[in-house]
Amino acid sequence: MYRCVLSEEVVSDLCLKFRCLRVLSLSGYKSIKQLPDSIGGLRHLRHLNLSSTSISRLPESVCKLYNLQTLELHSCKTLTKLPDDFHRLINLRYLDASWSNLEELPESLSMLQNLQTLKLANCSSLTKLPKDFHNLTNLRYLDVKGSGLVDMPTHMGRMKSLETLSAFTVGIDNGKMIGELGGLSHLRGALHLKKLRNVLKAEDALEANLKEMKYLERLILEWDDDETGDSNHEMDVLDNLCPNSALKELEIKNYGGTKFPNWVFDPPLCNVVDVRLLKCKHCNRLPPLGQLPSLKFLWIEEFDAVVKVGPELFGNGSSTMKPFASLKVLRFYKMSNWEEWSMVAEDAEAFPKLRKLSLFDCKKLTGDLRCFLPSLTELSINKCPQLSSSLPEMPNVSKLKLVDCDKLTGGCHVVESFECLQYLQISTSFDSATCRSLPGSLKTLVIRGCKNLEFPLPHSYHCPDLTDLRTYDCEKLITSGMSWNLQGLPNLTNFTISCSECENHLVSFPEEGLLPSTITNLRICNLKRLKTLDNNGLQQLTSLTSLFISNCTNLQTIPEEGFPHSLESLRIQGCPLLEKKCEREGEYWNKISRIPRSVIDRELIN
Repeated sequence: MYRCVLSEEVVSDLCLKFRCLRVLSLSGYKSIKQLPDSIGGLRHLRHLNLSSTSISRLPESVCKLYNLQTLELHSCKTLTKLPDDFHRLINLRYLDASWSNLEELPESLSMLQNLQTLKLANCSSLTKLPKDFHNLTNLRYLDVKGSGLVDMPTHMGRMKSLETLSAFTVGIDNGKMIGELGGLSHLRGALHLKKLRNVLKAEDALEANLKEMKYLERLILEWDDDETGDSNHEMDVLDNLCPNSALKELEIKNYGGTKFPNWVFDPPLCNVVDVRLLKCKHCNRLPPLGQLPSLKFLWIEEFDAVVKVGPELFGNGSSTMKPFASLKVLRFYKMSNWEEWSMVAEDAEAFPKLRKLSLFDCKKLTGDLRCFLPSLTELSINKCPQLSSSLPEMPNVSKLKLVDCDKLTGGCHVVESFECLQYLQISTSFDSATCRSLPGSLKTLVIRGCKNLEFPLPHSYHCPDLTDLRTYDCEKLITSGMSWNLQGLPNLTNFTISCSECENHLVSFPEEGLLPSTITNLRICNLKRLKTLDNNGLQQLTSLTSLFISNCTNLQTIPEEGFPHSLESLRIQGCPLLEKKCEREGEYWNKISRIPRSVIDRELIN
């Protein structure tokens, strides 16, 4: 469909000629910076969409659109306020001003008795709602997530029609306001309670009566970050925010208590499938979540006081139920003082369905991970330098990442036993002496920061199915050149070479005979000394369809014969000497103009 360039004069003309217009959409027209006063003459207009325009204000005449039911102002980044006479839009049912720059709403908005949906998500400049906001008795949907609200208006408990309330901020001067939630038992979907440290009396949290919100599926309980509160008081507040058993997702963030109330791991959460406990820095032990029968996803982050994780995590549930019977994803993130993860013999049947396990930035974690994980398919261990070389027994793992884990990668001979492994990423202390062979099932190999890695790397005898090989900052590997023997990999189609953190002396690439003719995608990045692309080496890549060259600042020459005829996509970025020659009047224009899609430094050529 042809999209014309609209001017404000054209819009004015439209408003004068089409008086019976019912729907008008100017969405996406950045050229529209203001609306003409004549828009007030469209008395039959029911739907007005101004989303993603550049308007900074709405003319007062908009308030004459008495039949308007839907007004869309989504992503109007320069819009800071609405007209004062907004209450004259008596039939307005739907207002979306999300991602706008509104600083305030007119007090008259509270008089729109027919308003059912109000979207103010990510209006970061909006700090308050009108004081009589509770008069919107027919409002069903209020989305204020990501807004700048510092408080909620009074008497919100009177808004009995409200079914969706994305966020509720407890004001610093009115912690008792949280009790207003007790009148909103029909809330459904997700609810985010923010600034819970402002709740001064635990009894006020009890009045919120979350137990009666039987349609609520997701609950986020968040205290202020980087503030120290009364630990016992915060435990009482959390205890009184027990949700209904229908809840499916729970997130607790910045909680200052030293332990969790029983409802977090007892029957009240019998249907929960997703639990995220984030930045609970004063809790010295994890709650016994192992007995939650429906739990599938568990994220633990920044429990700075936790030193040891042991059997207490599993709980004392019935003997017929295995710990974490339904859990599929487990992530530990930034556990700065965690030193030991110990499991006893009785825990051998824990995690029967666990598929993904991630340990990120647990710098003090030591010892072995001795456990049997029969269903695990993905294991990621990142920035755990003290963890020893003993990994869990996981016969079905297909994806393994070992990043900045010196003791683990230093003994990566354990990788050889993974018969189902298809994806392997290894970083830092990895060299040919510690990895003499790789699993034959391997399809993707990513090697990053292994400066001392030499050869042998994967011969066809070891990895006949390898299709994707990526090397980053492996200095000795780059200089070893032809000894890579990549011609022995019959299915290799993707190859990446990058060396931003090492002093490589590679001035020409790829060397003739280095890469097999099966390569279809080639990425050459951060080779600071590279000056030319080798003609013979490139012409041998008869299957090459995609070539990406990035941040090779000294690269200035491409092959005399151009690129392989099979090439369909070329992108050159951050290569200033070469980019100039590839311009429309440049030396190499004729050699790249035949390529169906060429992008030079983000500028689309074809």
